[in-house]
Amino acid sequence: GMGMGGMGMMRVPAERQLKLKVTTVCLEHGKADPSPRVAYKMIPAEQFTQDARVLEVCRLLGYSRMTQNVAQAAAWHLTDGLAWIELRNKVKSENPMTRQVTMWFHPQELLQASYVVASTNHLNNETSTSAVGKSDSSYETN
Repeated sequence: GMGMGGMGMMRVPAERQLKLKVTTVCLEHGKADPSPRVAYKMIPAEQFTQDARVLEVCRLLGYSRMTQNVAQAAAWHLTDGLAWIELRNKVKSENPMTRQVTMWFHPQELLQASYVVASTNHLNNETSTSAVGKSDSSYETN
C-alpha cells in the first residue's frame, strides 16, 4: 500500500478488471434489480444528479453512517418523490404458498430516513421545485 492505513486506496492497472462489492442504492425507482451477470460501470453520483440532498445520502452511506435500507428509502423519497406512506406499504416479496409478505422497509428505517431527509433539506436551495417539500420530510409511525 501507500501507507494510508487501509483508507481504501489501491492501484489497479488500466488493463486489469477488478470485482468490488459495494453498498449502493437505486436512484431510479422501478428499474430492474441489478444482476451479477451484468457488467456495470460506476460513475460519480454527480453525473447522475445535482441534488445535493441525494449526494449527501450517497456520501453518508459510503461512510457507513446509515444502513442501506435507510439510504434507499431516503433516496427514493428524494429522487422519485415516493411518499413515506408509499414506502411503508411497499412489498418486497410474497411467499406464494404461505402468502407471507416481506416489506421493503421497517417503520424504524423509514423514521430514520425521514430524519436524514430533514437534515439534508438545507443543502438544496430549490426545495420548492423538488420532489419533496419541507412539509413532507417527516415520517409518522401511526
